[in-house]
Amino acid sequence: MMKLDPYIVRLQLPTRSWRLYRAGLMGEMRFYTSALTEAEIPCFCLPLSQINQIKVYQIQYFEAVFPNAIAIGQHKKGQPETIEFAWSEISQRIDALLPIFERCLDSDVRGKLIRKTQIQDYAKFCDLHLPEKR
Repeated sequence: MMKLDPYIVRLQLPTRSWRLYRAGLMGEMRFYTSALTEAEIPCFCLPLSQINQIKVYQIQYFEAVFPNAIAIGQHKKGQPETIEFAWSEISQRIDALLPIFERCLDSDVRGKLIRKTQIQDYAKFCDLHLPEKR
């Protein structure tokens, strides 16, 4: 369905979890999402504009952890920020590997250059969801 041979799929799947990441045009992604959902394979796709609206803070360190956590970090714009929250405010914690995509030039079997989006590496991260903080 995704026009990938099994060897390539095996290389693109992270070794610790069964997830396949793909980038492309939204129409194509919606088609894949509906086809995979019909096959009862959980999946989703979002445009980058929606993903960019989520407030994300990169935490450098925790200043305090008890009774409330006080985290020192930066907002997307690089501004320093102090975030205080109770541990009970965390609705979800996710430990995962985040794929790092890169547009690359590759050559096909005839030596012709082709542009591809490939996963270059994975970054380990811990994501704490704080819906009350918005």
